[in-house]
Amino acid sequence: MTSAIRLFYAISLGAEAREALSDACAALRSEVPFASWTHPADYHVTVKFIGDVDPSLAERLAGPVREAVADAAPFGLALGGFDTFGRRGGAPDILWCGVTGAVDALRALHARVDAAAAQCGVARDTRPFRAHITAARRYRGDAFAAHAGRLAAAAPAPSPWRADELILYRTRFGQKPAYEALQRYPLGGSGGAE
Repeated sequence: MTSAIRLFYAISLGAEAREALSDACAALRSEVPFASWTHPADYHVTVKFIGDVDPSLAERLAGPVREAVADAAPFGLALGGFDTFGRRGGAPDILWCGVTGAVDALRALHARVDAAAAQCGVARDTRPFRAHITAARRYRGDAFAAHAGRLAAAAPAPSPWRADELILYRTRFGQKPAYEALQRYPLGGSGGAE
């Protein structure tokens, strides 16, 4: 096998949402000590994580995924509030921003892509789908509970956007921005779920 690459499918943010989230994160940086903050160009909503795989898998996935999303209508999303993954009351692993709007349409898109990827040997997801945007990683402070109120007050403006394409990204380790778009799949259908 040639050197593995890390792949995932995601929805990118609209320009206004990207700016609103970037502004909200900038306001938190000096007060809430996370080791690594996501570059604004890398903000995305993961639809399906593929993992570290042979580069040839990207091309094998193209047909099944394109077919799976061809009739999935575009839909509206917006930014929600901040929350964390990891140890409650301790040092959380991930600071994330929630997603609101047509979350059912996003969940259905995940199911389509998950099934299409499985046709190519990618393991199906076993955990429930949770729509979010990773904002920062690895909390480095002493007592996270002291910051909980600050996170609630720091929620970005909703900044709605229209999700009209699915993107296959590759992770470029050690680079900023870290994600490179490899393939784009326009969402088909007419109208859309708002």
